[in-house]
Amino acid sequence: LRALGFVEKSKTKTARLFLEHKKNWLSAVELEKQGIQRPTSPEYLPHNFKGGTESAIKNYKKQVADTRNQIRILTYQEPKIKAPYTKNYDYDGITPKKQAALNNYRRDYNAQFERIRLENKSDIRNLKTEELNYRHKLGLAYDSILSHRIAGKGDQYAAIRKAISDIRQSFYGH
Repeated sequence: LRALGFVEKSKTKTARLFLEHKKNWLSAVELEKQGIQRPTSPEYLPHNFKGGTESAIKNYKKQVADTRNQIRILTYQEPKIKAPYTKNYDYDGITPKKQAALNNYRRDYNAQFERIRLENKSDIRNLKTEELNYRHKLGLAYDSILSHRIAGKGDQYAAIRKAISDIRQSFYGH
């Protein structure tokens, strides 16, 4: 059928897909260790994804990468403050008025920085939850495509079949 063009040859080898699946699973486990809750609903099955399972995998990988980039941006975000901030302003010759102004500025800067830090912390947690959801969807898509690929292959992929079964039992709970 492949020679006649009815069936396309797989662009991704089975062993590489399994390694990607394992790496994704380990990343998801790491997020769970941080206290992020994984989804329990079966609605994340990718079987109805337009374009098939390989297309679903590509989409979910993109979503994971996007959320990781947003987390990276928020992690290094600094507050936008227009005036310069000098930490060491206690020197001879400064007027009490200037000292008070610098103290107020420093207090405002610290308050704004703390507000942004807390907002970012909340946003990062939400993004990590979103990332775990996409990692869960990605894991199910990997399960689907790998199960389909190794079905009927006999003992050729016995080790991969066993490893997929272990991943399902330890992470997905079925």
